[in-house]
Amino acid sequence: MTHDFCRMTRLSVGLLVMTLLLFLSGCGNDKKGDEPDKYQVADDVTGQQGSEGTVSTAPRENGSAGGSIAKPPPVSAQALNELTIPEDASPLQLRQFIEVAMRPSGRAMKPADAERDLKERIGKSVKAAEQILVHPAAESRQRVDAVQLKFVLLNELSSLGVVSAKEHMTLFAAALANDKDPEVVKLGRMMSFHLIVSEAIDDEAVSFDSVVEELKAISKEVEPSLEVLNQLVIATFEVFDANDSKSGRMCVDAIVSVYGNRTEYEQQMRDLLERSLYLELQLADTLREYNMGNSKMKDVLRNDTLRLLAQPNLGPTTLREVIVIGNCLERLGDFDIVRELYREVDRAYAQPRDPEFKKHVDAIKAAAITRWAMLSKPLELKGMTFAGTAFDWKAYQGKAVYVFFWSASDEFFIKSELPKLLQMYRTYKPNGLELVGINVDLNVEDVRNFFNFQPMPWTTILAARSEGDIPKQFGVVAFPFGLLLNPEGNVVAIQVDSQILATKIASILGVSEDEGTSSIDAEPIPSSTEPATSDPVPTPDPCQETVLTGQDDSDGDVAKDKPLPPLEKTNPYLARKGMSPVQLVEYILKMEDKPTGLRKRPGFKEAIVDAAERVVQSDAAENLVGVALEQKLRWMHVISMGDDAEEKIQAMLKVARPHLDHPLDAVRQWSEFIVLEYEVLKIDDVPLEKVTPLLKRLEEFFAEARLEDHHLRLASAAIHAVNRIDVESREEFFQSFGKSFQKSASKKLASYGKKIAGAKSGGGMAELLGKSLDIRGQTGLGTPIDWESYRGRLVLVDFWATWCGPCMRAAPDIRALYDRHHEQGFDVVGINLDRDPDALTKYLDKENPPWANVIAEDAKKIAEELGIHAIPALLLVDKEGKIIATSHSISEIAAALKKAL
Repeated sequence: MTHDFCRMTRLSVGLLVMTLLLFLSGCGNDKKGDEPDKYQVADDVTGQQGSEGTVSTAPRENGSAGGSIAKPPPVSAQALNELTIPEDASPLQLRQFIEVAMRPSGRAMKPADAERDLKERIGKSVKAAEQILVHPAAESRQRVDAVQLKFVLLNELSSLGVVSAKEHMTLFAAALANDKDPEVVKLGRMMSFHLIVSEAIDDEAVSFDSVVEELKAISKEVEPSLEVLNQLVIATFEVFDANDSKSGRMCVDAIVSVYGNRTEYEQQMRDLLERSLYLELQLADTLREYNMGNSKMKDVLRNDTLRLLAQPNLGPTTLREVIVIGNCLERLGDFDIVRELYREVDRAYAQPRDPEFKKHVDAIKAAAITRWAMLSKPLELKGMTFAGTAFDWKAYQGKAVYVFFWSASDEFFIKSELPKLLQMYRTYKPNGLELVGINVDLNVEDVRNFFNFQPMPWTTILAARSEGDIPKQFGVVAFPFGLLLNPEGNVVAIQVDSQILATKIASILGVSEDEGTSSIDAEPIPSSTEPATSDPVPTPDPCQETVLTGQDDSDGDVAKDKPLPPLEKTNPYLARKGMSPVQLVEYILKMEDKPTGLRKRPGFKEAIVDAAERVVQSDAAENLVGVALEQKLRWMHVISMGDDAEEKIQAMLKVARPHLDHPLDAVRQWSEFIVLEYEVLKIDDVPLEKVTPLLKRLEEFFAEARLEDHHLRLASAAIHAVNRIDVESREEFFQSFGKSFQKSASKKLASYGKKIAGAKSGGGMAELLGKSLDIRGQTGLGTPIDWESYRGRLVLVDFWATWCGPCMRAAPDIRALYDRHHEQGFDVVGINLDRDPDALTKYLDKENPPWANVIAEDAKKIAEELGIHAIPALLLVDKEGKIIATSHSISEIAAALKKAL
């Protein structure tokens, strides 16, 4: 069994549960054939040791398990519900208890309560694991498994802020050295080693020398095995990832000195040497920098990749890395370097050990030549469509066409690429853009099921039902893959994905990118140019991962041995360790100049905050600390616009409040702004008599401040505050705020100011009462909303956006209202006014509201027609389709709903 305790990073609740369920089900281990999962409670026999690295519930060949053991009685429902460890429980029952205890409770709880509940469940699970360890009937594999579980659980407690957990891990690992079971002793030794690695990574003051020395000792003293080797290799890669190449190389040398002469580990040694040079050269960082626009990295990338290919006896490890680099360079249009690299690939792999692998290399090179040959030439595309008809390529003449390959099982495409493609299709189709999808699934029924869930508005060709090998015809060896044709029918770019598609489409169609973004020019404020975005699933950089096709896992060097456990990804944008305060400030200012698209990437903003904090905590000159503090506040504010906003706002306030009197104007102004913004965001908690004085303060602030994009959230909250006072008094603030907003350097805020100044208070939304409502438009699923189907039900129509703080605070209450009254004939329809489709997609993926949301231009049109000037705007519609209540407050709508029900 592989010991999965090697990474000392925080596990999310979901990841912790998943990790434990993998332990409990046996997934992720080296299972062979049809061996059952380990410790299946429903089996008729207890778990026995299977092949090395696995634990099976199947009996041994002779049908015995050292004596037949009857299936243990199930843990009582009362014990499970009350999370009580049963008295006199068997190891299997204790294991069952841990499985149940670590499953999500399914209860809706506040974050603090959820964390407290998780700590309690982890604590009881730790006790259950400890009971397995001392149980007289526990077998060796059950005890080893209990050790692993306890270590993972203690690590999670440590990440949740339980100070004693880390010390407990250290003492626990040390105590295992005296265990009577050699397997447990070895496990304890490896645990101690990874704690040493963790300390060196987390604390810059701790040298990696201790890691190197312990790795050397383990290599010599612990009996060699694939399991131990994998752990040593993972630790070595972590040392490289910490940018300590010297120590990383010493770790490699120590491993090779013990395992290098053993023929059974020959492939692992080759992979280690290839991968370690890649890490030592820091090629991933170089590629990332070049992809981010640093042209100085071009020669470095070329030279280091050639150095990588100069190694003797290369295998699939280096080939994979070079394909990734080549694909990214093709994406950037650097074909001079790509061709040189592939010539070197041809030389380096001219005589591999396995002739079959040479065929694979030749296929990769041939595919690259096929791709390059398509550039600047017309394309002929044939195939059978999903509708069962022959694809008509002539119908696309005179249009720009984006052709892309996809699979219904590709989660990255479905959750990241597809929403962006849908948005760009709606935006650019009027300008002459068409999309053609080529599905590569072998099972057409999978495609049919997918389209039932998410239809696509363009034509899809089924490769499985078309003549020839379409991916091969296009030279496709990795996904995602797409190519773009101009209206003349010529291929102008390959390896095109959604991140660069908009720029290239705008170029060939002769429109600006601003024209190609869905905008909300109505009353709701558009999102900031710096929305906090993060893909809903772990999304790879387009230049970081590849999927090789046409590869038989049973062939030769390509996949003869199972790969090493995957490494956890770290923030690629973090400033390097050891940088001086001056270098860190220079790094921050350079990051400021990066393109907007790059600044939206996960980890970018956090890297700037981290660099600024390092300067603040240093003994740098006062002016450097001041610059860093200003940047820290600014980027913490950008981050706070995203998910978990309250938590991030509180962290930002903790930094801002002590600096309200800072001598540096920029720091003081940012601190004052952040504190004021939070006061306005909490306006619903302010007594009504204090709202008008706060609005007066805002009036002065807006008149004097230089308003920019980062004031968008404050402006939104300010309008929400205006809607709290009586109707007669609102006009003064609408005009005053609108006039100030129009002077803003932010085009979005200036546009918003014009709308606000033109929004007469009058009766506001109250004028809509008694009127019939008709909603039409596309939903987030790409299908039109069926408004007629809501007849006979009470419906809450919610105008909202992810950038709107009051909307986000009202969201849980709307969800609770839906859950409470849905069975009584109550529904919700969202009208989303986000400009940024990524922010909307991220929110919907995370929260998964059970109602439809009208989006984009259709939502904007509805808001304009109804005169919605501030959000959240809530309309309650009766069973006949007439508006019976309007408000900006969910509590008022809840009262009206109760009366209507």
